[in-house]
Amino acid sequence: MGIEELEKDPEYGDNVRRNFHGEKIQSVLDLIFPKKTSKEWLAALNDADILATEVVDGTDVEQVLDTTRRAVAAARDGQGPNFIESRTSRWPGNYASSPTLSLSGATQLTWTWAPETAPEPVRRWVERSDPLLLFSRRLLESGAVTRDDLLQTDVDVRAEMRGAVEFAQASPEPSPEEAAQFVLAPARN
Repeated sequence: MGIEELEKDPEYGDNVRRNFHGEKIQSVLDLIFPKKTSKEWLAALNDADILATEVVDGTDVEQVLDTTRRAVAAARDGQGPNFIESRTSRWPGNYASSPTLSLSGATQLTWTWAPETAPEPVRRWVERSDPLLLFSRRLLESGAVTRDDLLQTDVDVRAEMRGAVEFAQASPEPSPEEAAQFVLAPARN
């Protein structure tokens, strides 16, 4: 189910939100040009050649990757920046001011092929909206991977994430001179 259908869904439609930054950008745009939807804003910016914009279904991993690759290529080719609004819905029970996984705990990759085993409060979201699980299902159905492949990748990624967290927590705070390093890509000559 794409984001457009989710917005119309009686159970999840109200939960479809842009991420925190998208909401802040929309607030700024509302001050400048009141009474426009985000789609109208993005279209107006694009039509005026102010900024290349695109709205994508954030639950479709391949669409997000393709759009991002094109934006990066355009920027590297000197065509300026792009604004990509990747529309998705929040994990049920997770709200901006109080993120939590209390309704379900962390995502279990086994929900890819057994969504009925997910806790009831998140089951519908797991079936229709979780980008990781939707993409994993697509890979399984196409025969590109096996369940064992996915489970091993999950083990490897979780271990890598644990290592990164441990490294970050054990590292000293950066000096003011180092804090901005790697925030922007170096200029190309």
